[in-house]
Amino acid sequence: MNSNRIKIEKLILMGLIPIFFIFYLFRTSGVIIFIVLYIILISSLFFVKHLGTFFPYFQRKKIFFNKLFLMLTSVMLLLTVIESFFWIYQPRPGTQPKLVMPQEWKKRNVKIPGAFEAFYWHDILHVHYKSGMRRTEPFPPKSDHQFRIMIVGDSMTYGYGVREEETYPMQIETALKRNFNVEVLNLGVNGMQSEGILKIVRKYTLPLQPDLIIYGVCLNDFLPPRVADYSNNMAYRFPLPEAIKEILSERTFLGRLGSDAYNNILMKLGLRNDFFMDVLKDFNNYRTRFARDVKEMNDFALDRGLPPIVAMVLNQFPELNSKGYQLAIAAEQHLTNAGMIVIPTEEFYKKYDKQVMRVSQWEGHPNVKAHKIFADFFIAHLQNRKELEKYRIMK
Repeated sequence: MNSNRIKIEKLILMGLIPIFFIFYLFRTSGVIIFIVLYIILISSLFFVKHLGTFFPYFQRKKIFFNKLFLMLTSVMLLLTVIESFFWIYQPRPGTQPKLVMPQEWKKRNVKIPGAFEAFYWHDILHVHYKSGMRRTEPFPPKSDHQFRIMIVGDSMTYGYGVREEETYPMQIETALKRNFNVEVLNLGVNGMQSEGILKIVRKYTLPLQPDLIIYGVCLNDFLPPRVADYSNNMAYRFPLPEAIKEILSERTFLGRLGSDAYNNILMKLGLRNDFFMDVLKDFNNYRTRFARDVKEMNDFALDRGLPPIVAMVLNQFPELNSKGYQLAIAAEQHLTNAGMIVIPTEEFYKKYDKQVMRVSQWEGHPNVKAHKIFADFFIAHLQNRKELEKYRIMK
């Protein structure tokens, strides 16, 4: 009787070990995660194996359990070694990482006075006012002595992944201020498509009293509101518990690498949508809505006594004759039909054909180089506008 009691107590103790380490798993990261996972798996295996004390079926599987133990040990040892290599590798933020994201680049929330939301991402401060725009206080009153430009757009205009002074709106202001009394307001908001941008133009034009409106067009502006890019990008999920997948992908280098590779394979096989598949699947309806929105946008500006809106289609992945190029041409046609002044991108696509100008492999928004190019195209147009002559600085 005492012998059986001891065996039961031992079995209960062995069952508690994996439970304890499961709770600990949510508090750790990196190499330790794989060590803890190994302890959970092995202790669970020994628990099942010792059930043979009471159930003969498990006793007969002793050889199988021994082989499984060796296999798990080999696999987890390999994963731990690989993860250790990635942690030792740890590229400096100033270098171009190829496999792993530097610790400093991970998103971390911070508190900034006046900001509705603030965080560091890629070691760059991102602040969001209650409007979602990149500021911490209301817009200043309009000065009669400054030419005010209001730039609208989505997260590309906001400048995800680059510093505020590196965004194309701020680069436009810096360049024009050398010769003109000019002010540029960045009204870029993450997730906006043409319908949302139309609402921003209607809401802010009268209070801000701009002398000119610029529209930085993103290819996903064709999409209607509340339709996210990559709408089926969660199809064919990897068969692991969601909690485990989240821990591995967010807290280990190997997990992130595996998750990205799995997603890329499914996209190449057409099992998950990429951006262009999302836009093109209902393009006729999308382009009709986009054409309506930009027409209403420009008509609103004209009705308020403003000049036509200046627009340019932005793309950090230029490639001639690609789907992106075709979408850009279609967007330019609709913008022209709406009466906007369109800065053509044919030269941009030819000069920067097949250049990848994203922030990093973990951040697909335009990098500093792309923002500089966008700014240069706008500046080339703006510095020749007659309205600016009134605000030229006399040297």
